[in-house]
Amino acid sequence: SFSPQFHSLGFNGNFLLPLGNGSSTVCTAGFHVDDFFRWLDEFQPTWLLTVPAILREILEQSSHYASVNNWSSCLFFGETGSPLPLPLAAKIEDSFFNVPRRIYTDL
Repeated sequence: SFSPQFHSLGFNGNFLLPLGNGSSTVCTAGFHVDDFFRWLDEFQPTWLLTVPAILREILEQSSHYASVNNWSSCLFFGETGSPLPLPLAAKIEDSFFNVPRRIYTDL
């Protein structure tokens, strides 16, 4: 989780929800797109829940990280805070997933 723990997304969505379902979670000191792709490779997450602005930045920077841009472990992604614009959602699904695997939640 690179969301602040004082925010409902950070604590509820990216910390309590996975732990309550028997999963593990990784907490970082914040979001840095350079680190994100390294973390993707290192931790092999099964899901990603974040805000649309971060998803947009990941998509925009993904071509610079083709060597570590391995989403094979990630089963789905989700956004919270506000709905992801449909064209951006479609680009993310096309770029990182074989089939649409998107959720929206308002934590």
